[in-house]
Amino acid sequence: MGTDVIYLWDFWEGENKTGMPPYWNKGDYVPRSDLGGPAAFRRGVDAVHREGGRVIVYVEGLIVYKNSELGLAHGRDMALQDEHGAYYTDYRNYWSMCPADEAWQRRLAEICVGLVRDMDVDGIFLDSYGAQWNHICANARHSHRPETDVWNQGMTEILSCVRAAVREVKPDAIIMTESTSDLLLPVEDGSCDGSLVWHGPLNGHRLLGSPLKYAFPEANIFSNGYTLAQLNQVFALGGNLAVGPRWEEHADYIRTLVALKRERKDALIYGQMLPSPRTTSPDVVAAAFRGERNAVVTVVNTGVAEIGAEVQLPAELAFLSWRSPLTGARVQVDAKSPVRTLSVTLRPGELQVWLGEG
Repeated sequence: MGTDVIYLWDFWEGENKTGMPPYWNKGDYVPRSDLGGPAAFRRGVDAVHREGGRVIVYVEGLIVYKNSELGLAHGRDMALQDEHGAYYTDYRNYWSMCPADEAWQRRLAEICVGLVRDMDVDGIFLDSYGAQWNHICANARHSHRPETDVWNQGMTEILSCVRAAVREVKPDAIIMTESTSDLLLPVEDGSCDGSLVWHGPLNGHRLLGSPLKYAFPEANIFSNGYTLAQLNQVFALGGNLAVGPRWEEHADYIRTLVALKRERKDALIYGQMLPSPRTTSPDVVAAAFRGERNAVVTVVNTGVAEIGAEVQLPAELAFLSWRSPLTGARVQVDAKSPVRTLSVTLRPGELQVWLGEG
């Protein structure tokens, strides 16, 4: 599909005493013996590197399994407690770790540094971080003040700590989170987006705008949704695609999108996202991107019926002619019209990409 990053999860050892499957034994992150252990893991990473790829691995930032070695030895000391002294029970049989506690900051950094140093991975995906907010912690064993909310500040501290530590080993190593906010952008390198998953029931599983990408063009946000129509929405609004084997039936199409984003990266990755173009249909969503060399307008049908619509071009792009790399179609905007528009017809879920020329 044209991608060059492999994301590994479920790569670590399970917990033999209770038979906990590998993915749920969160805390120790020792490569699985049934797959060859650390030596085989390292050989696999080396093979990816020889092909020009990168490897990002999963580490859970919030919870630690109570029967893991880490959980048994230090979980109680590093975990969140409420103002009544009760430990959090968001996940049964797990400690919920406090990001503001310096002991957990150091331990999480050690876990991530070990994977970067010993396994030569290129980045860490810290699950739960960015998706959890506003927790309080009154654990008297911790380094922070015991009163009220320390979570939000702790999040920026722990991400800064982990990223600085892994970059001492590998200067271009990256740190990603499950979700993001303007608070986390300065201390992370990318994040996933749950708008089509966790927030799906709130927005009807549709993306109608990208305010974070608009306000912070440097934000690296990854998603895909469950369907090709949703993946098209992610691409249209400036998100990056996170695709795995379940998308192979659409490999040729996705490869085209990946190549297009690389070819026009000055606009679609590093460029400015202009104010959202108006359209004549509430189901037709458009976005406009401007880079040093390229201008790109994307249009997507978020509805369930074929729609014809007019897309009003931003003033700074109004005098360009437009070409679609997906279909080869060309449009010359009417220079006599006081409002320059693109006339489009889209099938349900269809994405159109228009490149400005002239």
